[in-house]
Amino acid sequence: SPKWRRSVLVIGVVLVVGLVVALAVALQTSLSSSTSSNDNDHNATNELYETLTSSSFDSGKALHDTRSSQYEAYQFLSNMRDLEDLSPERLIQRYALATFYYSTGGSSWSSDKYWTSYADECNWEHLRCDNMESVSELHLSMKKLSGELPPELFLLSNLEIVSLGYNTIRGTLPTEVGLLGGLTHLKLASNGFTGPIPSEIGECKKLKVLHTFWTAFTGRVPDEICALRPPSGQLEILNEDW
Repeated sequence: SPKWRRSVLVIGVVLVVGLVVALAVALQTSLSSSTSSNDNDHNATNELYETLTSSSFDSGKALHDTRSSQYEAYQFLSNMRDLEDLSPERLIQRYALATFYYSTGGSSWSSDKYWTSYADECNWEHLRCDNMESVSELHLSMKKLSGELPPELFLLSNLEIVSLGYNTIRGTLPTEVGLLGGLTHLKLASNGFTGPIPSEIGECKKLKVLHTFWTAFTGRVPDEICALRPPSGQLEILNEDW
């Protein structure tokens, strides 16, 4: 009957309108969620840039040089999952390690398990962390490192042992090495280092072992380093093979 047809038509219209409204709400919710997620990612990236710029030795200039290891490390961090969950200290630590990796030809190391992965950096091969999750030791002797040491390596302020002997690292040793107040072992032997040995090493008051033999360092060992020997300091081994 006409009355029955009108009832069916009304019900159909109501169902269609309800469906359209539901789809519109779902779409709006999805867009809002996507916008919120994008905003969070954008904010995290901005915070990352500000953190790295404030801690860098060149006010962030290298972060804009697409040919630099600093730029590569910045891109690696920018693409990380859950970036906002890392503290500024952990961001800087991971950035320093990634910059070191890219600067020394990490993809050509004899082994580089987990390096520049999203695994906790304390699980990356050839390093150790203390109980505060700060990198305290680097053991990369005879691992086919090349390239140059970036100053960012010495943002790892809790380093105690740096063992990089028997590789083909070239260039000068960054003066920022003097920032490592807790450094006890610095092994650089049999590499292509050039230029003078930085006197800033004399700021590493806890240094016990220093290997610079079989390199192309020029000049004499600075007085500031010699002053680290007993009785005033703890430097016991200077340029002796192990």
